Amino acid sequence: MSEHISFYLTPINLSSDMPGLIVKVPVAIGDKVTTGTILAIVEAMKMQNELLALCDGIVKKINFKKGEQVDAKQVIVELEKE
Repeated sequence: MSEHISFYLTPINLSSDMPGLIVKVPVAIGDKVTTGTILAIVEAMKMQNELLALCDGIVKKINFKKGEQVDAKQVIVELEKE
């Protein structure tokens, strides 16, 4: 039973697959999000990429803001599953 509980308390990290510029982070800490919610928009190679939540959860931490450069695999938004 404790394994099940700890699984749900693990944060889910959202990162970009490639380096780019943060165009928008339309969520705030404490927001409840559902699967498919846009968590960040990153411009890479002159294309804007929407990064989506892969599960329902609560935004726990935002590591980048609009205008900042992000490298591949850097965590942009951390979620905690409900």
